[in-house]
Amino acid sequence: MPVPPQNYIYIDFENIQEVDIHLIADRPVKVVIALGMRQTNLPVEMVKALLKYPAQVELVEVGVQGKNALDFVLAYYIGQQTLQDPKGYFHILSRDKGFDSLVEHLRDQKKISIRRHERFADIEVLKNERFLKPADPAEKPSKTAEIRIVKPPVAAPSPRPPATPAPPKANPRVVVKATPSPKATPPPAKSTGSADRFILLKENLVKNAKNRPARKAALLSHIRHFFGNTLSEPECEKVMQRLIADGVISVNPQNQVEYQS
Repeated sequence: MPVPPQNYIYIDFENIQEVDIHLIADRPVKVVIALGMRQTNLPVEMVKALLKYPAQVELVEVGVQGKNALDFVLAYYIGQQTLQDPKGYFHILSRDKGFDSLVEHLRDQKKISIRRHERFADIEVLKNERFLKPADPAEKPSKTAEIRIVKPPVAAPSPRPPATPAPPKANPRVVVKATPSPKATPPPAKSTGSADRFILLKENLVKNAKNRPARKAALLSHIRHFFGNTLSEPECEKVMQRLIADGVISVNPQNQVEYQS
């Protein structure tokens, strides 16, 4: 049975918030949700759904304000993914008809399969049963993100007094454990290969002159995404400072990014 192509859904969350993430279960779908500057809170049900599908959903914080700022950032991520998977199926969820020119260009000039939709549930891959992954009796069920209380173990009584006093019991703590499905590829770890990824980042910024972040906030968002969303904000700042130190970029007082090549 042929493997169905991967589907990529890019959601303009400033424009459309009616999204039932549970529809992506057992389907060849990856979702990118773009959040605007004013969207600092998500509904509880949405957060629960995101925790359930950590390998299929990615949040992108635009980080800049301005007319059509989110649209441009979303277009950037779509362009990046079409280069990596030109045979994939791409979907834009937005009522903004300004995306139609991008859809027409990619479809007619680059032969990319892409459409704009105004309802999440109307996307073909989410409603057609033929896209469902067939059940495999030998396959173990995929693990999902879970929130559980972990308590320190209670030591068994010892016949001899301990040589040193036992440490005080730790308070129970909440652990959020997001484990992707066995077949998902985890993002690159920060502890290994960071030097190689930094070199790749430099090459990416030098070669893609037409698709480079123009402002500091967008550059930090690009760095976080390039490192698989494994870096904190201070770590992204350090990467940016390395780019400045290596003469790749400079940032002026208006937070505009200037490239040296």
